[in-house]
Amino acid sequence: MDTDDQEMNGELESSLSEMQNCTKNKGHSNLIPIEDFSVDDLQFNFRQKELVELIKLLGYLTVKVTVPYCSPERPNKRRPCNENSPRIGTGKICDVRKVTSLSSNERCPCSSCASSGSPANSWAEIKIVTSSSVVFDDDEARHATCLFGFDNADSQGVPLEGVGIATLEKEICHLQCVTHDLQLADELASNLMAYKSGRVRFFNDYKDSNVETKLIAVVSHPHGQFKHVSIKVDPSTDQDVSPSKKNVLDTCEGSPGAPAYILDKDKNWLSTYC
Repeated sequence: MDTDDQEMNGELESSLSEMQNCTKNKGHSNLIPIEDFSVDDLQFNFRQKELVELIKLLGYLTVKVTVPYCSPERPNKRRPCNENSPRIGTGKICDVRKVTSLSSNERCPCSSCASSGSPANSWAEIKIVTSSSVVFDDDEARHATCLFGFDNADSQGVPLEGVGIATLEKEICHLQCVTHDLQLADELASNLMAYKSGRVRFFNDYKDSNVETKLIAVVSHPHGQFKHVSIKVDPSTDQDVSPSKKNVLDTCEGSPGAPAYILDKDKNWLSTYC
């Protein structure tokens, strides 16, 4: 086992201990491993195979975000920084763009190409939306790693290198990552399109319905562990219900930036709090 594997196993053991001893969400009975999620986990009136598939597509696009760096520009009111403990959050892939240097004046921005005399001719830029409490500025973005495909305790996942921030809003950060695996980029783009289409279809089916409860699904990496789904059925009819409100979702450490799907909404939501 090499040093990187030993460090990763050590981090996972530590985060598993934190999850088991979590006082905020004791027992984590509301968290379902993404691979075990099924129609039986939905309230009876929402039990549709297509809805489960849509939530699993959201899970496919979900990544674990790790930032072992604290920018000196980070305001104190943002999540506290501990240089000895990396910040862990969750994010969602929201855009995929393939680039060829032969057809543009661009150069792959990853660290290996930046120091190479023969940088890659083709690469893909993957935009990931997360909470600005996880990634605050370009300095933190360049130290960030987004782990794709961490779906169970045995999966290693695929690390995506952060290279900068595309856009930064008050609570939301769009992080730019890079991969040279163009086949992976094609798969990500295809699943992203499928998720968007499914979300629109369910929105059209439910927007004029008389359903008085709101189904909210959140996919996260609680305490840095593999992906879990949390389902909330909110009896409120408040049209402005937002998963960024602490009282709507049961979340814990590792959840900031987690994507939230609301059945009758036609846009993306993030859980910006933990």
